[in-house]
Amino acid sequence: MLKGKRLVLRPFRVTDAPHFVEWFNDQEVVRNLYSYLPINEVAEEKWINHIMEERLPVFTIEAIMPCDERKVIGNCGLIDMHQKDRNAEFGIMIGAKSFWGQGYGTEAANLIINYGFKTLNLHKIKSVAYEFNARSIKIHEKLGFSKEGYLKDHVYIDGNYHGVIVFGLLKKDWEKTEKIERSIK
Repeated sequence: MLKGKRLVLRPFRVTDAPHFVEWFNDQEVVRNLYSYLPINEVAEEKWINHIMEERLPVFTIEAIMPCDERKVIGNCGLIDMHQKDRNAEFGIMIGAKSFWGQGYGTEAANLIINYGFKTLNLHKIKSVAYEFNARSIKIHEKLGFSKEGYLKDHVYIDGNYHGVIVFGLLKKDWEKTEKIERSIK
């Protein structure tokens, strides 16, 4: 379990499935995700069980809960870990729309990225964001990610093709950011 100022990251539980089913069937939520097909609770429980069985080194995915409410509001994690290259892909979703725009995504991202670099000893974390997802782009920039590429017309959403921005963050750059933030406090 990883604990921040306002939230906790903990491993998935099968009891989280109803939340994820609700979010993944909400067009406003999935508009910003690669997932686009409606899901049901049985399929989601199967996926969560798979995540729990394959926990490390392949997956490190946690559920996000505000400390004071103990309510699941989304998920984040590091997937597609490569032990030899020491890299992984970061992803996050705040599914509970009433928590959008309040900094929970940034706090959760800080926790999981810190875990990736300090505990898992990753060298690099990559991530992607749709070109129209201003919140996601802002979080990546705030966390110190660099834009490393652009995939033109890569996803088809709402009747149009859109580009995808590819981000990367090296451990040495994350450590520099941490030192700067500590010196400011």
